[in-house]
Amino acid sequence: MSLTRLLVASSKRIRLEGYVVRATVLLFALLIFASCTPLDKGNEYLDQGEYELSIEAYDEAIRDNPEHFDAYNGRGIAYYSSGQYQRAIEDFNTAIRLQPETATYYSNRGLAYDALGQHGRAIEDHDIAIEISPYGSRAIAVGIPVVNPGIMFANRGLSYQQLGLYEKALADYDEALRLDPHEPIALFYRGSVYVELGNYELAIEDLNESIAMEPSNAYAFAYRAMAFIQQGREIAASEDIEQAIELGIDEIVLSEMVAQAGRKQ
Repeated sequence: MSLTRLLVASSKRIRLEGYVVRATVLLFALLIFASCTPLDKGNEYLDQGEYELSIEAYDEAIRDNPEHFDAYNGRGIAYYSSGQYQRAIEDFNTAIRLQPETATYYSNRGLAYDALGQHGRAIEDHDIAIEISPYGSRAIAVGIPVVNPGIMFANRGLSYQQLGLYEKALADYDEALRLDPHEPIALFYRGSVYVELGNYELAIEDLNESIAMEPSNAYAFAYRAMAFIQQGREIAASEDIEQAIELGIDEIVLSEMVAQAGRKQ
């Protein structure tokens, strides 16, 4: 959690001590934020889900330094998060041109290609990201670190999954979980594959663990509901469907998932 967010959270915890103390803490947070660089502001807005504001801040950072690869990557993530996938790819292209040995840039671009349905190109980028990661030969040669190499395998697994290559997807999810046994995204993806393959007990086991660590993932509840439907556990399925709706899932997508589960029974 960033310093600014810690201060804002602190203002909530001490509200019983009076409005003056809370206002002082909030003012301190605003002063700190005002002194941040455009890149810092972009990152902060991105963290808060304020994508338009983050893009404006990254624009300023790029005007100040047209070769600021982190700013291009950050703006690319903001574009991706707001559904502007082609613009995201253009920014990731620039970040990669400026810093070609950073695995996360390739992984991010791969996710954008996936969003456009270009899964083959996505896999090519994920292959490079994995090769650059600490477990790849290129990284061993040049000493390039990456924060979470497991997520690189999870991302490539998602590309395979969307192509219907479930065995390859499972192999990547297994490797991601070997590297980080408690990665909620890999557990969610693997659980969703098990649902597709009809391995409902394994699916529920993975989705239970993923939900415990990341309870805001509406789609994890939806996939678990599908598994419960197949097992005839209607009450459990209904509870998960309600939770998915409460978390803001696209209800058209949810209805299609439930209908598909019903057809499989």
